[in-house]
Amino acid sequence: MQVKLNAAAPDALAATQVIVNVSAAEASEATFKISYRMADASWVPFYDAKLNISKSTGSKLDLVRRAAVTQSTPESWNNVALTLSTSRPNGTTTAPVLDEEMLQVFDKNTEAANAALAESEIAPAMDVAPAPAARSVLKKAKAIQQKQAQMEMAGFQVNYRIAERVSIDNSGQSKRVRIDSETLDAKLVAEVSPRLDLNAYLMAQFTLKGAGPYLAGDVNLHLNDVYVGQGRLAQLNAGEQASLGFGADDLIKVTRNELKRLSGEEGILTSSTVEERAWDVAVKNLHDTPMTVTVVDRMPFSPREDVTVEALRDQTPPTETNYKKRRGVMAWTFDMPPATEKNLKIGYKILLPETVKIGLAE
Repeated sequence: MQVKLNAAAPDALAATQVIVNVSAAEASEATFKISYRMADASWVPFYDAKLNISKSTGSKLDLVRRAAVTQSTPESWNNVALTLSTSRPNGTTTAPVLDEEMLQVFDKNTEAANAALAESEIAPAMDVAPAPAARSVLKKAKAIQQKQAQMEMAGFQVNYRIAERVSIDNSGQSKRVRIDSETLDAKLVAEVSPRLDLNAYLMAQFTLKGAGPYLAGDVNLHLNDVYVGQGRLAQLNAGEQASLGFGADDLIKVTRNELKRLSGEEGILTSSTVEERAWDVAVKNLHDTPMTVTVVDRMPFSPREDVTVEALRDQTPPTETNYKKRRGVMAWTFDMPPATEKNLKIGYKILLPETVKIGLAE
């Protein structure tokens, strides 16, 4: 009987009550607009990127900005006017406070005294206060022919007014909506790191033009009309440069062969040893169009003054050193006509005392 009563009972319904006290000299009609924040609604950005390669018009990138909206509030949203905001009301509103750090310094006399006290089971006195722990506050912000959203600046945040009314149920399933799109000029570069992978990967470099910030999000990648995978777009703003990878380019062939692996002594009247490594990297462009290629490699660096690393004399000079601000990483960028081959010589020499041993990655 109790089971039947429970089944007949109405479902629990959460509701919010708003009471407005009004004082007026005479009766009149009025409309009240009430705004309130719900904790169970959020959106995350994502993108569709289609790279179109054409000999006649050049390379173009169609970038569509979208949002995935999710809500688990007590009621479904039916045919609502939706506005998405980049503000983060649940996030931190001020920068974290960084406490001072006092260096703890112990000389040999202090260490000896502390050791003697420890042996006599007496706790050593601390002349220097322990350094306060560094604290950081990290809070994850909640993350989302078609019409474009209307974009409005609200202080330093942006509101996107979605062009068409939408319905989003409260089951937690995401609803995808379109914000805007743009077509950008793209520069194609085949990038390869032959030390790790002999495949050259097609990269599209472009400059963003749209209004408002581009929030970090996943990107569905299409090369012409073929889906090639998923990438990631970092948080950027209009006018900044970005790049996306569109998979391996099978018409760029790369080989890497070791030419030298030498360990021995340097000079006659010296106590130092030498390690030498050298490779030959060959790149072939099998496209029927010119291609820009970037080869990335590295040589080690030493934190010690008595261990030096230098490039071999016959190494092909790199176009850029400390590539992408990574110490010791080098890049060779060059244009290749159709059906051509280019060879690079890469190598380095390490000088070190006989008493020192080093470890080298292959």
